[in-house]
Amino acid sequence: FQKQDHLVEKLIEEGFATNDISSALIHLLQNGEAAKPAPKVENYERPERDERPPVVHTVEKVVEREVVREVQAPPPPPPPLPPPPKGDIRLQGVTFATNSAELNPESDGVLDTTIASLKSYPNLVLEVRGYADSRGSAEYNLKLTQRRAESVMHYLQSHGLSNQLSAKGYGKADPIADNNTKDGQLANRRVTIHVVGGDNGS
Repeated sequence: FQKQDHLVEKLIEEGFATNDISSALIHLLQNGEAAKPAPKVENYERPERDERPPVVHTVEKVVEREVVREVQAPPPPPPPLPPPPKGDIRLQGVTFATNSAELNPESDGVLDTTIASLKSYPNLVLEVRGYADSRGSAEYNLKLTQRRAESVMHYLQSHGLSNQLSAKGYGKADPIADNNTKDGQLANRRVTIHVVGGDNGS
């Protein structure tokens, strides 16, 4: 026991605390030397707590949207125009009041259709021709057919036909049917459009 008391005194001198002596003594007896206590940290200051709010880093993902646009195909080209008319265009169904140049109402549809078909050929030079049957004097028929041809020409012009137009009455010349029958006389009382010249340029 004297040896142990001596060791205890030695340990106290070396700075061991009383509660560390037993563990140090055991270590000394086993290893021949005393384990030194952990050094004491004096004046330890705890680091100041960071009171700043945490910084949150956000990652924004940019999504590129693919925009698909529908492009309409161009319309097909218009079909080619038919060849321009040649010779005489007979205005079947154009009639007048008796001994007058006043157009009957049923003539309007025929003339409107004719205008629509000729608008594609504005460069054509046209002459409106009036004819009569064999009844009456030649002079009378020339004047009547002239007025009727002019009446048709004015209708064409006032309804949008821009071609170069003229009008001429031919009286009872150039019959196309027998003047001895009523049907023949009706056929000879006619108005035609004669293509004088020009081309189909539009």
